[in-house]
Amino acid sequence: MSTSSSERAVVYVDESANSGQNLLDPHQPVFTVAGVHLPDGLAASIVDEVRGQLPRNLREPKYTSLAGSSRGRKSLMNAFSHDCPREACRPTSSTSDSW
Repeated sequence: MSTSSSERAVVYVDESANSGQNLLDPHQPVFTVAGVHLPDGLAASIVDEVRGQLPRNLREPKYTSLAGSSRGRKSLMNAFSHDCPREACRPTSSTSDSW
């Protein structure tokens, strides 16, 4: 099945403090990337909403920064509580292990 570039999803991934390509790291024997594909408009509105609740000096909404304050945790909970039609929002994941 072929799709045009305008139909392809853009995926952003963050390693979340992973040890990188050190696949033999005994402290991180499994590496998983998970996410959900959202329609562009919904994703943009969620990001804008989170950024609007953050201090201006926080350039990027990082989980560790958000989880460290009650305001940040509230922002995360609001972001995760958005309804999205099942046909428009698709969960995705990939797991790799060093075995």
